[in-house]
Amino acid sequence: ISGDSLQLRMEILADELSKLIPEDTIVNIGNSFENIHTLSGDTGTYEDELFFYHGDHLSSNQMITDINANITQQILYAPFGEILTEYNAYWHQGKIPDYQFNAKEKDEESGLYYYSARYYNPPTFISRDPLFEKYPFMSSYSYCANNPVIRVDPDGRDWRQRQMAVEKAKEYVAKNSGNTYALGGRGNPGGMTDCSGMVSRTIMAGGEPDPYTNHTGRGVERIIQASTPVENVNDIEAGNVMVFNTDKQKRGHIGLISDVQKDSDGNTIGVTIIDSGGDPESGKSGPRYTQVTFGGKKYWDKKIEGVYKWDTIPDTTYEGGTLPNVDVEAQRIPSTLENNRINQIGE
Repeated sequence: ISGDSLQLRMEILADELSKLIPEDTIVNIGNSFENIHTLSGDTGTYEDELFFYHGDHLSSNQMITDINANITQQILYAPFGEILTEYNAYWHQGKIPDYQFNAKEKDEESGLYYYSARYYNPPTFISRDPLFEKYPFMSSYSYCANNPVIRVDPDGRDWRQRQMAVEKAKEYVAKNSGNTYALGGRGNPGGMTDCSGMVSRTIMAGGEPDPYTNHTGRGVERIIQASTPVENVNDIEAGNVMVFNTDKQKRGHIGLISDVQKDSDGNTIGVTIIDSGGDPESGKSGPRYTQVTFGGKKYWDKKIEGVYKWDTIPDTTYEGGTLPNVDVEAQRIPSTLENNRINQIGE
């Protein structure tokens, strides 16, 4: 790299880092490296067996470099983690720990991936999901509900709480006789219910305690108290809840997201929610599908207050959103940072 080109890259990097550090400015980034200071009696040589793992959007180890930035290994995976091809098939021999698919360690003896709760032999786990009784509609050996391109399973237990809630919400729509909205109602599918009553029932169907218990205020407020905000618009998932301000009341309406729409660049542009509303006097009310477009001109498009995650079983989804930090072999792989915040989508 020429001196001018390197200087330009350093200036661009300094500018980008300055944007990420509030109330601070990166003035200069040094590009010279000095020898490591060693204790008396040490040789002062570098560690030959120090490697750096470079992950993709699923944190899968796709390239490995040594301390001199030489590429020592590259791996191409099939969607479920099978290795299609690799740069050096013998690289893994004798190198422990061996991190590959999803940055999970590959067991030396069995050749299986260790996922804490169970072992993974692509494309399936070798033992059933410890939460299998909650999800009778799906194989207890499947990985990420057979959707490995955008999801990871951090500990061998799946993300299915939200899926169960969505299925329950769809049941509410299917069993709506046409006029089942009732303020304060919390009926089962086919019964009388308002928006928060229906959403609370779907949350319970997903395996969480009743959000109305141990919380105070109106139904929407109680659900919010039992949830955590989703800060990044691209982290929105089916099963999250969306809260709206109405003309009469702040946080006056709520629905369960059943579908997320994205553009060709992977940015979230809208959602479909299932909510209970309408005017009973019109003869048409109750659970229904409602389209919400971010930046749109329809009523609910302009009333978005926020999106919330209510499920508590650990899970991570990577669909253009924020990746967690992953520690592997003395290197920290940084998160992908997004500036698109939830409070911007209603503007």
